[in-house]
Amino acid sequence: MGETAFVDIDHLMVSVADSEEAGVLFERMGFTATPRSQMPGLSNRLISFPQLRHGAANFIELMALDDAEKAIPLMPAILRPAGRPVSMVLSSADAEASARALRGRGYAAEGPVPIQRDWVLPSGETIRPSFAVVIPRPGQSPFYWNLCQYRTIEHYLRPDFTSRANGVSRMTAIIAVADDPEAVAAHYVDVWGAGRDDGRPIALRIGAVALRILTPDEAEAEFPGAALAGGGDRLVGFAVAHPQPADFAGRLRQSGFAPREAGGRTWLPPDQAAGCLMVVEAG
Repeated sequence: MGETAFVDIDHLMVSVADSEEAGVLFERMGFTATPRSQMPGLSNRLISFPQLRHGAANFIELMALDDAEKAIPLMPAILRPAGRPVSMVLSSADAEASARALRGRGYAAEGPVPIQRDWVLPSGETIRPSFAVVIPRPGQSPFYWNLCQYRTIEHYLRPDFTSRANGVSRMTAIIAVADDPEAVAAHYVDVWGAGRDDGRPIALRIGAVALRILTPDEAEAEFPGAALAGGGDRLVGFAVAHPQPADFAGRLRQSGFAPREAGGRTWLPPDQAAGCLMVVEAG
């Protein structure tokens, strides 16, 4: 679709009822959750990993709608109801070029909109994340997504944010379910200029992180009992890499979780991971 300047799938936004409690849940798994950050009507905590590609971060965002009347108008519609993945966020090397390329293909998108805010850490230190966002009009894509160009990416790459006690190295994929994965894949190949991996399930990528799209039957076969069938086309979770998934499964059991293991992978169903299927695969 021409030069989009897309770098990677940067992070997954998950709608949670309480951002503080959601962070505590992942801390029980051995992840590091960033201190709670507050914005008008919203709050979040991040599960951050080291950088995979220049210009992109790699994290899971646990976002809560705390006061719908104070939040950016689009956010309540995206975040309600809580307890599920709601948006993929792509990174861009040039938000203006990305927006221009999208609009050139008839894809409605606002921005780039510059954003800067203060994030006060528990130590008293204040950091000032700065970025520009491109906001597509909802309803144009099977799974919602938006775009970010970082001005101060170093704030998301701090060692105290990206350290992990559990040995997980990175987010490798966002996982989705669709009745017609081929049609969904064709959409993102066109809009993103995404490449496609060989094999099944369908895996698309513009960088290091894949978008995996399963049929309901494939989802049930790979993750039996995870209740991923039904509900239409939607994001359902994410995958992360660990050198020994079975070892991580043992850690989860010790922390009160009930992981399932199959095909050399460990996974948690959505009711144990803030509404997300969480897959731990070798890597």
